[in-house]
Amino acid sequence: MEPIYGNVESTKRHDPQPPTNQSDPRSSNRRFLVCVSVSLGLLSALLLAGLVGVAIVYSKLVRHSWDVQTNLTDQLQASRDDRSAMTVEIDSLKANVTKQSTELERLHAASRLGGRCPDRWTRFSGSCYSLSTQALSWEKAREFCIKEGANLVTIDNAEEQEFVSEKITGDTWIGLNDREEEGTWKWAMDNSPLIHPFWSENQPDNGGQNQGWGEEDCVHLQLWSKKWNDLRCNYSTNCMCEKMA
Repeated sequence: MEPIYGNVESTKRHDPQPPTNQSDPRSSNRRFLVCVSVSLGLLSALLLAGLVGVAIVYSKLVRHSWDVQTNLTDQLQASRDDRSAMTVEIDSLKANVTKQSTELERLHAASRLGGRCPDRWTRFSGSCYSLSTQALSWEKAREFCIKEGANLVTIDNAEEQEFVSEKITGDTWIGLNDREEEGTWKWAMDNSPLIHPFWSENQPDNGGQNQGWGEEDCVHLQLWSKKWNDLRCNYSTNCMCEKMA
């Protein structure tokens, strides 16, 4: 029998060597983590770039929307201004037509009557004028003039304003009022709008801050200033009537 030790040595000599090309698992895990990190970094960069792009587009859309809104607002305001100007022009044309019609009626009446005025009436520029001798409220004064075949005086120009101012002996009602709509002044004779005002300084003021004056919707001619002042309509004073000559 061969010695047991000899077999052992022989066996050791023929044991295969462990393969030298086998990879380390820890190294593979590190490479995998690196790849994952790089991929996540690229994905984050792409997402960030996308968000930046969306933000830029959104900002442009917001600016465009604001520009459109501003443009529409400007156009709307311009349209309102044009409509307001047209309304003023239409009112002015209506007033001119009314004045021309009134003047034509005066001329026709003058041709029929020979331009004469009744007793106690004074003729001026195709009309007859009379000053009341009693103090009345504005409405009562108007009724008084209507019974005389006239109406409260309508003052159309500086010449007529000067003529009426010279005839009054105290504060005197004229036909101007804004009883229908505050601030919209019209003449009682033909409901035509005010074109040529002759207000006193700081008038009309609708009573100003003094609530005791009440609503001041009727107009009188002041003796001391020879100009107009708004006053509450139930105040009693003289009046000037006017009718066609």
